[in-house]
Amino acid sequence: MLPRRFSRGERMASYTPLVKQAHAFREISLDFTTPAEIFREAIANSLDAYARRIWLRTSVEERRGKEYVIIDLCDDGIGMNVNGVQAFLNLSDSVKAAAPPPGGVRRRMSGYKGHGTKIYYNSEHLEVLTYDGSGIAVYCHLADPRGELSTGKVPVAKVEEISPAELRARREKWGFAELAEAPGTTIRVLGYHQNAKFGLEHERLRDYICWFTRWGSWEPKLCAVANVQRDEVEDLGSCELYLRGLGKEPNPEEYEKVPFGHRFPATDATDVRKLRLRDDVDPLKYYVRTWAFANEPLVRNPDKRIDFVFAIEGEGARRDYNDMLRRQRKERRPGDYLSEERYGLWLGCDFVPVERFNAWVAERSEYTRMHAFVNSDDLDLTANRGSVENTPSELMQDIEETVRRIFAERIEQSLDYLKFEEELLSIERHRHARKEGEDYKRRQKRLESKELAKVNGVEFYSPKTETDLIALIAGVQALVPDLLPFAIRDYDSHFGFDGLATRSKELAINETSHLFVELKVELKKEFNHTFERLDAIICWSSRVKDGETVSDLAGKKGTYHITSRPDGTKARYIVIPDSPRNVEVIVFRELLLQRGVEFRPVGE
Repeated sequence: MLPRRFSRGERMASYTPLVKQAHAFREISLDFTTPAEIFREAIANSLDAYARRIWLRTSVEERRGKEYVIIDLCDDGIGMNVNGVQAFLNLSDSVKAAAPPPGGVRRRMSGYKGHGTKIYYNSEHLEVLTYDGSGIAVYCHLADPRGELSTGKVPVAKVEEISPAELRARREKWGFAELAEAPGTTIRVLGYHQNAKFGLEHERLRDYICWFTRWGSWEPKLCAVANVQRDEVEDLGSCELYLRGLGKEPNPEEYEKVPFGHRFPATDATDVRKLRLRDDVDPLKYYVRTWAFANEPLVRNPDKRIDFVFAIEGEGARRDYNDMLRRQRKERRPGDYLSEERYGLWLGCDFVPVERFNAWVAERSEYTRMHAFVNSDDLDLTANRGSVENTPSELMQDIEETVRRIFAERIEQSLDYLKFEEELLSIERHRHARKEGEDYKRRQKRLESKELAKVNGVEFYSPKTETDLIALIAGVQALVPDLLPFAIRDYDSHFGFDGLATRSKELAINETSHLFVELKVELKKEFNHTFERLDAIICWSSRVKDGETVSDLAGKKGTYHITSRPDGTKARYIVIPDSPRNVEVIVFRELLLQRGVEFRPVGE
């Protein structure tokens, strides 16, 4: 059918684009990739609802022969009526309280796009139980929302009004009897994120909450260091959050009360003389210095403001309060990390970190020592709150310029920072000198453990590394050109085979027949190259016995054969089935011994 053409003067018809609802719901629900993100969204919604108590719980339950992960998210906030529940279920629909409860403090509203709650749709069953204190509670459930969305259908929600008595009974059944008939909301999610347990471990969840949710806000530290007062910080500081993740120890059935606010060292520690009592070699391991700048205007947009906390923390001081940092010689734990994987300069909004921008201030300061945050309420985040890439580039440049200026003029030039850098430089110089001394002793000891031999009056040491072996072969070959059955023309120990050789002993510019040679201090049954294109192996010694199998990097196997020549010397080959050639093995120490060159301990 041909498209309709409009005649001259005729008005063009209007068309309103449509949204494929099921596809949009599904894409947004799957856009949240980390299981713990459901807790970030739940905390934001609870605080927006002026909750004073929050319970977060994970458990595993078997139903009809199948194991399910159950996530319960509960608060004592203002709750929802039927209209509020419908908005909660809708896409891009968000209803927030117009004012705090009587006597309450107004809070920032962090949920506004109506996308975050769609994270609950990535589940096999969703239930909502809520009460706003009006006398009628609401119960809602969706059966297999993930499955429905995968078939192109928008899941149908069953919403019913229930009595306060029914509300109390359901809360008791779910383990939240303390709410009784008070306002609040409970969300139960069954089979979330393909029933994934990974990421829901208790310690890992606690760490996530303290880093990447509103409950882990770093605003209390800003207020304390910058000496400013903010009502919301004091309000949330008196609220409570209880957590029970998977594998909680020592009492799996008990909640842990998680304090409000991001974790920092309790106090600054800048007196290096005192810090030397903890570590005389590197006192900066326990150094802590914090700067804070509240409500700072941007350079090019002074009507827009940022908050900025910048701390220098030594690794030792950091480990005093953060038990999720990986420890050397200790067993790995789910979710542990190194300082460079977590610390640095974070940019975010609502005092929740979103992305790291270490390069803004790391040109002169190691970012692994930084514990820094920048907050801007003008950022535009992606739907899953995982990136600031939707923010206009001009605003990002302005924020960066402002942060750089504050750092250069008010941190870098401060007396404490200058003293820190001076001490750091002194420690680095001392460490470098100590390492040089240690390296000298180590190499001297290695030299004493070697053996020595003379070839045509020139001393050579036995090899300990492939580099040693290359030097030995090159030196001996220059003095005894006919020692090897080929001449090695090129050495490269960085990539591929170590040597490129020719059978002809005469150096010819137009030589085209080359062969690859691999050098090994010790030949083992596991060969870390392929046999393909390899002609020979030169080793100092061999641990492979006659008849044993040698495997190459590609899994190809060959048999190690040792035979005797008519002159009594031994010939060694790796015989590879279905290969046009075998790999010759030359034990260089044995070859030298046949020429009367014997290596003896240096002391002899």
